[in-house]
Amino acid sequence: AQCADSNGCTDDACTNGVCVHTNNSATCDDGNACTSTDTCSAGVCKGTNNTDACDDLSSCTSNDKCTGGVCRGTKDRVACPSCDDALNIIQNCDFTEDLNHWADAIVFGGAATQSVVNQRLVVDITGGGVQVYEVQPRQEPLALKQGMKYKIRMVVGASVDRDVVVALTQAAGSFDVYSKGDNAAGGFTLHLTKQMKLFEREFIMTRADDANVKLELKIGGPGEYPSSVYFDDIYVAPVDCANDAG
Repeated sequence: AQCADSNGCTDDACTNGVCVHTNNSATCDDGNACTSTDTCSAGVCKGTNNTDACDDLSSCTSNDKCTGGVCRGTKDRVACPSCDDALNIIQNCDFTEDLNHWADAIVFGGAATQSVVNQRLVVDITGGGVQVYEVQPRQEPLALKQGMKYKIRMVVGASVDRDVVVALTQAAGSFDVYSKGDNAAGGFTLHLTKQMKLFEREFIMTRADDANVKLELKIGGPGEYPSSVYFDDIYVAPVDCANDAG
């Protein structure tokens, strides 16, 4: 028992006073619904890619199917418009360029790592810190113009039901939040579930023009970890007044 390495793909034994871990070929579960006949090989659980129906955890897709070991669906661009728009000031908005233009998950008291999985930004939070801003992936510098109305749009979900806050904030000086919303610290609160959903908010830039603005995805705070938050199609753009009823 003292030699157990917690790997189901090895047989553990004491031999001449030494722990020996011998690779086996047992059946196993790699945790991926898009693989079948999972079997241990070289000490690792490996499966064969299948083409089963699946759920990619997004309300913006349909006909989800396993492809290349990953669950993918057809995006409904009416229900969830694309972020690939010339007006969008967010760079690499759909993470097709991996983490290019995105800072590492900035932490001020929490702990987290981020990566791109299935063209989504996935942030794994192991410590949320005290305040919601203590874990925040972000992009900067962005430019906002005084008097303009802006639309913030993104598709977001989380491994547990929880809230996050998104904001456009001054990137230096007093760090004023320009996107005043329902959150006490400034910004908009999004109520997340496991199924990714489209969120859309608007605000008017009332301050002077600022070319050094940061988009903050504030996902820290107490009681929200361990958890993962995943983002896609992030969009920040001025609203065309000709099409604006407000």
